[in-house]
Amino acid sequence: MSDRVSTLARRFPHRVALADRTGAVTYADLDQRADVLADTLSGAGVGPATVVAVALERGVPLVTAALAIWRSGGVLLPLDPASPPAWNQSVATAADATVLVSTSVLHRAPGMRQVDPTRPAAGSPRPGGRPAAGDPTGLAYVIPTAGTTGTPKLVMIGHDAVVNLMVAQRHWFGDLGDDARVLLYASPVADGWIFELLLGLGAACRLEVVDRESLVGAPLARLLAERAVTHAALPAAVLDSLPEDDLPRLRTMLSVGSPLAPATARRWIDRCELVNGYGPTEATVASTLHRVSRADTDGERIPVGRPIAGYDIFVVDPDGQVVADGQPGEIVIVGRGVARGYLNAPELTAARFGQVDGGRSYRTGDRGRRDADGLLHLLGRMDAQVKVRGFRVEPAGVEAALLRLPGVRSAAVSAVAADAGPVSLVAHVVSTPGYRPSGTALRAALARAVPAHLVPDLVVVVDALPLTAAGKVDRRRLAVPAGSRPPHTPTERAIAAIVEELVGVDGVGLDDDLTDVGWHSLLTTQVAFRIERRLGIRLTLEEIVRAGTIGRIAAVAAGRAPDPR
Repeated sequence: MSDRVSTLARRFPHRVALADRTGAVTYADLDQRADVLADTLSGAGVGPATVVAVALERGVPLVTAALAIWRSGGVLLPLDPASPPAWNQSVATAADATVLVSTSVLHRAPGMRQVDPTRPAAGSPRPGGRPAAGDPTGLAYVIPTAGTTGTPKLVMIGHDAVVNLMVAQRHWFGDLGDDARVLLYASPVADGWIFELLLGLGAACRLEVVDRESLVGAPLARLLAERAVTHAALPAAVLDSLPEDDLPRLRTMLSVGSPLAPATARRWIDRCELVNGYGPTEATVASTLHRVSRADTDGERIPVGRPIAGYDIFVVDPDGQVVADGQPGEIVIVGRGVARGYLNAPELTAARFGQVDGGRSYRTGDRGRRDADGLLHLLGRMDAQVKVRGFRVEPAGVEAALLRLPGVRSAAVSAVAADAGPVSLVAHVVSTPGYRPSGTALRAALARAVPAHLVPDLVVVVDALPLTAAGKVDRRRLAVPAGSRPPHTPTERAIAAIVEELVGVDGVGLDDDLTDVGWHSLLTTQVAFRIERRLGIRLTLEEIVRAGTIGRIAAVAAGRAPDPR
């Protein structure tokens, strides 16, 4: 990818490569910035196979840092600057990172050198030319993914896998056109941003960086329209949150991260080309793609498609034998896009990775089946792992993080799949004798230790966890407390039904603080959308957040006449 940008800088020096809220940079400018920062990194000791942690928001500095690391021969380790610094330091230490690229010292682990990308070495790259790039057969990046111990596994992706994905994108999507604008949306620690980066720069297009304030709902729709975005990849829950505004420039929308509901697909099928995809982090972001048809929306599930170039997909039984079409089994991915394994974890690597016909293989742990037309359908997980806001989460890992909090004796975390809403995590916690923390306090304490997607939406403090006869936690008997004052008016009942659908909790009371029953930012946009759709009343996101309870939201809605449209 680094060499690709240099080639484009020579061919299209004045074409805009990347635009964020601070402005736009051309391919020539991006290429020069990457050269200067690569020189700075080399001076900081970065060379072949050096792991370099990057804690930067989406934007020009993040993309520049990735290109510079690859030019200096290093290996990229993306971190989320919004995650607790102690968490980022622990991940960097586990990855053996020796250099941090960030504007903040908070994410730097002991012994690491720091480079501020806004203040690289003065002047142009050294007279000897840019630093020699690393081995093209070496690692391109290491990225954290779900673990069961409360700390993430670190997936190793090679340059060959990255190049394979870029070539496969060009083969699958074709020429995007000189006027194409690709949205750079995914979080720095979600490998979707690698897919977006390759799609945009690989096709010599313009990348439009989303603002943190415009990640969902109407603000995101406005950004798509104002930036004239033509290609975007969004988590299914975010896709569902977008209003049905006119987006005349949008050509292709990819649904990623979690299953695409047929109802959501029906809302988009006539607005643009709708693509459904599938691919774990261990297989370089995307392994299959599928152009959704209207006939697909009549089924129970939207297919995730066929393998893209460089991949093969098999569905196997517990003995590893390929099953017949139509039969369920575990999905195994084979090809150039499969990761090298987990960093510093040989036993985990051996358990999941192998060789098939000379190609690297990965046992996904996902259940699927192939239909008579050769299309792959996802059927869920073979274990307890779930997707939360686009991130893979092991409930056991969240339990381990809770048990590290002072005063927590035991914990059980469950995933709640709300009706047509995103998956939520609910934790039941038993405290040590003489200590009775509130669920809100425990959520706040955990949020200071782990990233947001690992913090349960609801923490319930109980006297004891229910057990089965075999002494294991009986998760079917873990109850979620109901509210006290029930809704009475039609408006209250309608809004209560919307909230309960989305958080997966029955009996939410009028005065319950919504943050205590599993509230998070994605749900705010969906509540606003559904209130407008069902009641014809338009409420702003600020009004809903400020209200904070069903009773106060209903009071605001009751004082507003339905929109005549």
